Amino acid sequence: MAPSNFRGGTRGREGGIACQGNLDFQVESRACMIYGLWLAERLGLEETESQAYARDVVTSNLQEPGLDDVLRKVRADVAAKGVDISDHKLERKLELCMTQARKEILGR
Repeated sequence: MAPSNFRGGTRGREGGIACQGNLDFQVESRACMIYGLWLAERLGLEETESQAYARDVVTSNLQEPGLDDVLRKVRADVAAKGVDISDHKLERKLELCMTQARKEILGR
């Protein structure tokens, strides 16, 4: 195989990996926005505060890979507001938001 073909193939695979990473990021970001809006309602925030809060939830997801950083943030927020939402419900709702975001972005 000619070197130029080999390099092109490599770039193609790397591009595919980068594209998948971008899609994963979009799905997580959308899920965090949906989750933040849902949680803002439970925290009793007004509409403008809700949008800002949801953006904060999205930003909290940039701290580390995975969604543990998001859960840490929302658990602290729920505790600070004295709202009774179990860890199980917070985790389950985030899973449902991921499913919804995946459907919205990937169509599946």
